[in-house]
Amino acid sequence: MALIDRCDGCHQSFNDPKITAAPILIDETWAKLAGEEETLCAACFFDRAIELQIDVKLTDLLPCAFNLFHWPRSWYDLFMSKQNSEPANIDEWRAAMMTLKLLSVRVAGKPSRCGVEDHVAPRKHVR
Repeated sequence: MALIDRCDGCHQSFNDPKITAAPILIDETWAKLAGEEETLCAACFFDRAIELQIDVKLTDLLPCAFNLFHWPRSWYDLFMSKQNSEPANIDEWRAAMMTLKLLSVRVAGKPSRCGVEDHVAPRKHVR
């Protein structure tokens, strides 16, 4: 598998710190915006969504560590700020948060507080 280092829309390099990769979406939503093998930067992603009049919501994001990365400026945070309640798939987001925490521990070699545990709503106690 080749390393994806450029946006297929504008051909900007993801090695440029000013170029951010688009969020990872569920397949149904991505298919409306781009080809299956296409990779977009954030600017091209939003341009296409506007051009095609696709209102991307938090429910369109795939619950994964990538979409939680860079908390509190993650894709999750951006789309969560546009809705009033936690998503129906909050347990999937919690699982993604755990994956991110595990990845940060493996990379750093020590426990790491990535911050998302405070941001993704804790499981509610059931009585």
